[in-house]
Amino acid sequence: MRILTCYRVATLAATVLALLGFPGQSEAQDELPPAEVQKCGYQPSRELVVSPGGALRWIGLLGDRRFLHSYRPVRSVAVSPDGKSVLSGGNDGRIVIWEAQSGFQKRVLEGHRLGVSAMAMTPDGKRVVSGGRDGTVRIWDADTGAALKILEANRLWLHDIAVEPNGRWLVSAGEDPSLTIWDVRTGDKLRDLEGHRNEATCVDVSWDGRYVVSGDGFGWLMVWDASSGRELRRVRATLEGIDAIACGSRGSWFVVGTFDGELSVWDSATLTRIRVLKHARAHARNRPNRYIGTIPGGISGLSSVPNSTWVVAAIRGGRLAVWDTETGAELKTSFHSLCSPNAVAVSPGGSWFVAGGGDGSVRSWDMETGKELICPRGHPCGVTAVAIGDDDRVVVTAGRYLGRMRIWDSQSRRQLRSLAHLPRHSSGGTLEMTPGGKVVGYFDFHGDLRLWDVKAERPLGCVEADWFGRTTVALDAQAETVAFGKEDGVLCIVDRGRGGKAHTVAAHGAGIFVVALNGDGSRVVSGAGDGTVKVWNAETGNLVTTLQGHEGRTTLATISPDGKWVASAGFGPDVRISDLTGKTPSRLLRGHDQQALGLAFSVDGQWLVSVGGRRSLSVYEVCTGALVDRIPIDSSPHCVSFGKELIAVGCIDWTVHLYRFRCKETPRKRPADGR
Repeated sequence: MRILTCYRVATLAATVLALLGFPGQSEAQDELPPAEVQKCGYQPSRELVVSPGGALRWIGLLGDRRFLHSYRPVRSVAVSPDGKSVLSGGNDGRIVIWEAQSGFQKRVLEGHRLGVSAMAMTPDGKRVVSGGRDGTVRIWDADTGAALKILEANRLWLHDIAVEPNGRWLVSAGEDPSLTIWDVRTGDKLRDLEGHRNEATCVDVSWDGRYVVSGDGFGWLMVWDASSGRELRRVRATLEGIDAIACGSRGSWFVVGTFDGELSVWDSATLTRIRVLKHARAHARNRPNRYIGTIPGGISGLSSVPNSTWVVAAIRGGRLAVWDTETGAELKTSFHSLCSPNAVAVSPGGSWFVAGGGDGSVRSWDMETGKELICPRGHPCGVTAVAIGDDDRVVVTAGRYLGRMRIWDSQSRRQLRSLAHLPRHSSGGTLEMTPGGKVVGYFDFHGDLRLWDVKAERPLGCVEADWFGRTTVALDAQAETVAFGKEDGVLCIVDRGRGGKAHTVAAHGAGIFVVALNGDGSRVVSGAGDGTVKVWNAETGNLVTTLQGHEGRTTLATISPDGKWVASAGFGPDVRISDLTGKTPSRLLRGHDQQALGLAFSVDGQWLVSVGGRRSLSVYEVCTGALVDRIPIDSSPHCVSFGKELIAVGCIDWTVHLYRFRCKETPRKRPADGR
C-alpha cells in the first residue's frame, strides 16, 4: 500500500509540474496538450500520462472512442429527457453516460454483477433505472452516479423495464411469468401482475400511464390496468415469442416485434391487430430459437418517435429501419447498420436516434436524412495489425472486418487516407504487415493470400495456398517469401521471387498458431499447439533447430530485425527470448501476470515490447532480459509495433495508443555464458 501511495504521489507531482510548465524527464512536446486530449475524445488517467522514472511516455491516440461502450455487446440504450445525454448498458455490467453532442464519456455507473439488459431514465432526468442479468433493478442518481436503491426483482435475470410517464413507478419483466410494479422514490413493491404462462420477455407503459402492455416467450400479449394490476385483455399474437414492444407517444396503439422478425401494429383498447408493417418479416435472416435472443432474425429493439406515428426498429443481423405505423410504409432504411443491433432509443424531439450493437458501440443517426451524426474513426471491429514507418511519422493500421486499412500521421494524429481495397468478408481472416507497413498481406480463409502495396495503393499479386480453415501467415521485409502455417501442423514456404517455388513440411504434430520470417526471408519460425518453437531454412525447407517452447501452446513469435533473436509467448504470462541459432539457452522474461497478446522488436533490435496481461505494456532489454518499464493501458490491446522511438498499440476498441520510448542507458553486452 505504501509503495502504491508513493507511486501515486510521484505521479501527481510530475503531472502538476508539467501543467505548471516545468518539463519532466522528456521534452514538453512528448506529452499531449490538454486541448489536444479533449480534441481526441480521450482523457487518460494521470498514471497513464506519466511513467515515473521510466522510459515510456503516452503521447496520443489514433482514432477515437466516441460512444464506444466496451468490446462486449451493448444490450440497452436510452436518451435523457433534455436530449443532452445518451446512456448505454452492456454485457460488462456498466452503464455509461455520454454527451450527446460530442460523444465524450461523462460518467460510469458500476454495480451490476452481470450484464445490463434493460435501462430507462425518469422524465425529470434525475434518476437512471436499470435491470440486470443478476436479477436486480437498480435506481441511480444521474448526477452523482450513486446507487440509491437495489431491488431484488427476480431470481435469474431481467429482460425489460419501463418507467411510467410521470416517473412515479416502474414495471419490470424477467425470467418469472409475473411482472412487478415498483415505487421509484421508495423502492417498495406496489403489486405483481400475474397471468403469463411463460417468462415475460418485454414490457412497456402507455403514454398516459393507464395501461401496461407485456409479451412472453410463447407469443401471448397482455394488457393490464396499471392502477389495480387487473388483467384487461390477452391474445395469442404469434406462434413465436415476442421480442419487443413499443407504445405510441399518442393514441391507443403499440407495435410488437416477434422472434421471427414480424412487426405489427395493435390497438390497445380492443387488442386487435391493425396491420402488419410491410417488408418487415422479409428482413429476418433466419428463425432463432425461442430462448436465445442473440441469433440473427428477430426484432431486438423498438422505439416510437414522439408526437408521430413513426417507429424505429433494430433487426438482428445488422439492420435499422423506420416505419410509419399509420400507412405501414418503410420510410428510412439501412442507416449504416451496426454489427447486430440490440437496442434503439429516440431523442425527445424525435429528430435523431441511437442504437447499441453487438460490437460494443453506440451510434446516432439523423431521423430525416439517415446520416450518422458522430462517426467513429478507426476500425469498428478492432485493430488487428499495426506497423510504424521507417521515420516514425506514418502508422498503418488494419482491422479484422470490412477489409480496410488506414494510414495515420503520428505527430498530428490525423488520418491521412483510408484504403478499402481489401476484400470484404464476415467470417474473419489473417492480416500480416511487413516492417514499416509497406506491404500488407490478407489471407481470406479460402486459400488466397492477396498482397497490397500500401504506399502506391496497388495490388502486388495473389498467392494461392489452396487451404481452408484457420491459417497463420508471415511475410519477409520485401514480401518475396511467404510462410503459411495450418491447423494440421503443415508448414508451407513460398518463394515469390523464384516463380512461386514452395516447400511443404509436416512441421508439428499439432496445429500451427504462429509463423514468423526474418528480414531477408532465409529463416522461418513456427509455433504450434504442442508448445514447441522450431526454426526452418526457407530455401530448403529443412529444420535448423528446435527452441525451448511454452507450456500448453505457442501463440506468439517474432524475429528481431537483425535476425539474431526470436521472441515467443504462450498461454502463460512468460515471454522467452532465444538465439535464432539455438546455440545458447533462452532467456525468460517476466513482465506480465497474464498471457501476452502482442510482441515486437525495436528497429535496432535492442529492445522488445509486449502487450497483454491485464492491459499492460512492458519493455525489455534484449541483451539482458531486464524489464525496463511497464505501464497500464486502459484498453484491451491486441497487437503492437515498435519503430525507432515510437510504440503503437492496436486495441480491440478500434483505437491505437501511441507511446514514445527513450532510455538513457545503453544496452549492456550479453555475457559470454548467455546468462
